[in-house]
Amino acid sequence: VGDFFNPNADVPDGWFYWWPDFSAGKTDWETNAPVLAGQTSAEAHSGESSLQMTKESTEWELVVNSDPTDFVNDGTPLLFSAWVMTEMVEGTSDLAHTDGSYGMGFTVTWHDGSMGDDGWGEVGGTDYQFTVAGDTTDWTQYQVALAPPSEASQYSLRARYWPMFRGTTYWDDFEVRRTAPLAIDENPEYAVKPDKYDLLYAYPNPFNPTVNLSFDIAQQSHVTMLVFDLLGRKIATLLDKPMQEGHHLVQWGAMTDNGSPVPSGVYLVQVRYDNQIQSLKSITYLK
Repeated sequence: VGDFFNPNADVPDGWFYWWPDFSAGKTDWETNAPVLAGQTSAEAHSGESSLQMTKESTEWELVVNSDPTDFVNDGTPLLFSAWVMTEMVEGTSDLAHTDGSYGMGFTVTWHDGSMGDDGWGEVGGTDYQFTVAGDTTDWTQYQVALAPPSEASQYSLRARYWPMFRGTTYWDDFEVRRTAPLAIDENPEYAVKPDKYDLLYAYPNPFNPTVNLSFDIAQQSHVTMLVFDLLGRKIATLLDKPMQEGHHLVQWGAMTDNGSPVPSGVYLVQVRYDNQIQSLKSITYLK
């Protein structure tokens, strides 16, 4: 009761699918309504089926939502991931690099478990757009690590197209798992327990051999930028100095502080401004 999404149309249990007319008071799925998303056996990363999402119009967004899922919230970031194959309209991936309305990705929503007056109980959320290597790609894993708000006891995940996206994608092997708490042994005060996360922009991501990490500073600040593995071990220090306000770009070449190359995998980049505001971004290195 109170749920403003359409539950369980053409998708497996545990997921539901939004379509524009539902908010207009239609309570039944019309038999002639276009089916834009659903389970298919045409492609699969593993098993026998995947989620197919097809969008030809630029009139609305397209999302498939997971149900809210309980988790133990101790402040540890969660790593959200899925494998995706793309067949976009030509030029879509290039446009998405500069205009997010052409993008695709995740929306992670945090819930307090009450379901609230709106049937959702939302206490926060984050959009994460994928950096897609081309209009047509083979199966590629996309991942983002996000820290939950303190009041969250549930999360939900959306596979999402923004309004200008056009094309077909296949999604498989969704996974959510806990990361290790991030801490620096020699400086325990750096433990990641921020009240706010402002995501960095990383391009390309996945990357090889170099990733560009860009961020903005509203005022002069002492900036520390660190790279961790998923076990919470510090891999590299990219910045530790005062910096002027404005836009900044840092490159990382997948090397540790002692000059050793890192293995393929997912890494977390943390930025602190004057030891207060923190940002967290997951990046994937593929050899």
